[in-house]
Parts: sequence; C-alpha cells; structure tokens
Amino acid sequence: VGGDWWTFDELDNASLLTLVADVTGHGRAAYLLATGLPHLWRMCLDQTAETTHGPAAIMTAMDRELVEVLPEGLFVEATLAQFEYGPRGITRLCAAGSAIVLLRSGQLRSLKIGGLFLGLSADVGRSETELQFNRGDEVVLSTDGVWDQPIAPNGETRMRDRIAELGENMNPHGSAHDAVVAAWHRAVQASGSQHDDACVVTVQHPGELEAKP
Repeated sequence: VGGDWWTFDELDNASLLTLVADVTGHGRAAYLLATGLPHLWRMCLDQTAETTHGPAAIMTAMDRELVEVLPEGLFVEATLAQFEYGPRGITRLCAAGSAIVLLRSGQLRSLKIGGLFLGLSADVGRSETELQFNRGDEVVLSTDGVWDQPIAPNGETRMRDRIAELGENMNPHGSAHDAVVAAWHRAVQASGSQHDDACVVTVQHPGELEAKP
C-alpha cells in the first residue's frame, strides 16, 4: 500500500483533466491519507465549476483544503493537466513537484515545470504552463517514485538522470508509457529494491476528434 493516486474527468468542452498525486511518506500512513484524495478532488471540481475548471484554479482550491487537514510535515506532490483535443490542441499543466515527460516525433524530453507541493501554504499563486498538444504526442505524468528510483545499488544515479538516454534507446514505434515502465522495472532489478511507490499515467493525442455539442 502507498500514497499514490490518479484520476481523470472528461469535461463538456471536449477536454480531459488528468491528475497524478503522491502523499509524502510510505506504507499505511500515506495510504490512509491518500484515500481522502478522491473526495477532495470532487469537492474542488465543484468549487471551481462556476468559474473555470482550469488546473491552476483546481490546485489552488486543493491547497486551501489540504493546509487545514494535513498533519505537520506532510504534503502532496501532484501534477494536473488539462488536455484539449483537436488538430491544434493545447495542454495546460500545473505542477506541484511531480515529473512530466513528453514524447514528440520520437524524441523524449523532460518538461521543467516547477511548483510548491500542495498543502504547504494556502497563499501560493498557482500558475499554468501551456504546451502544444499535437497529433501523436504522448505526455507522461508520474510520481517521484518513478524518476527518483536508483538504477544501481549505490543509489548515486537515478532514473531522472537518464531521461535523454531512455529516449535514444526506446523503440521508434513504441510508446513512451511502455518505455518508462520497462526502464523503471530494470532500475528496480538493478538496484535491488523499489525506492518508493510509483505511478505512471500517459495521455496520447489520437488525432482530430469531433467536439461534443
């Protein structure tokens, strides 16, 4: 058991909200805190429904609630993305510590999007980063248990240090999700142990879709 959790919601404007979250800590304590995230997610969606379902507004609402309930020293790492489908779609990203990786035209790269962890302060000014979401693009959202996984017993080198190398060695016809998951399994085996809970969620642009009426 652990503190990772993810969810998605399809909105009326033909866009998709996807959240990946990780409560700090390990084992049952993190798991018990994570069991409250589905209720928090739904509550914050409702709070922002009349204004905007944008990632920054939702994360700001989550901040306000988490500051009141999280025990001292605990926080939530998270990434929230809003994917708009279409020939020239846009992805709006709001991050609070988690890693984001983009596969485009066979090239894998890490997106540097900063942000304080959720639950540290109710006064954080959350912002969004816009990313063009093209046909065939894959965006990989994951918790730090993936990229902080050591790739050798000494723990000096971690998955996040080899993202570029991972892209160079992946199957040109393969998916980013399969490449990341396979690399993580190899790292766990090579290092001798799993460093942390791990969650990988991938969203791929399938091409032009009809918008809902």
